[in-house]
Amino acid sequence: MIGRPSVLQTEKLRDEYVKIFLDYFFLHRPWYEICQKFQCEKTKVYQAIKWVQNNELKLPPKSLLKGAIVSVQERLKANTDLWRREHKKPTPSVRNIIELSRELREDSKMLYQLEKVYIEHFEVELRGDQPLTSAQILKLITGHDPNT
Repeated sequence: MIGRPSVLQTEKLRDEYVKIFLDYFFLHRPWYEICQKFQCEKTKVYQAIKWVQNNELKLPPKSLLKGAIVSVQERLKANTDLWRREHKKPTPSVRNIIELSRELREDSKMLYQLEKVYIEHFEVELRGDQPLTSAQILKLITGHDPNT
């Protein structure tokens, strides 16, 4: 094969593109923070987002699910830090603490659900179960019932 290998064929690059995509759309990080995190240029962030949008149904469900789990874990970590900082203030804002607590609770539920699906379908072999499709994984990430 001449030239650069396809992103679909290189697992490391595919996983990195999925993580960049989820950081941008799921964690709502600006592109310059993503560039710092992944030590890349703005063009790579743009290419990753564009590539995942065009190929999201071709991606292996395992990569999508793994990327979503990492994104939720990072959001949990960031919100926990915010919650702790707010709690340490001499006069903490009750409204901020309640809102952050609600977000932490929702993210914990989502993380549990995503990890459960990942373990059930990719770590433990279930006999007679249909493998998940990328479309079902995307429905799960967005909060819809994947069985519909």
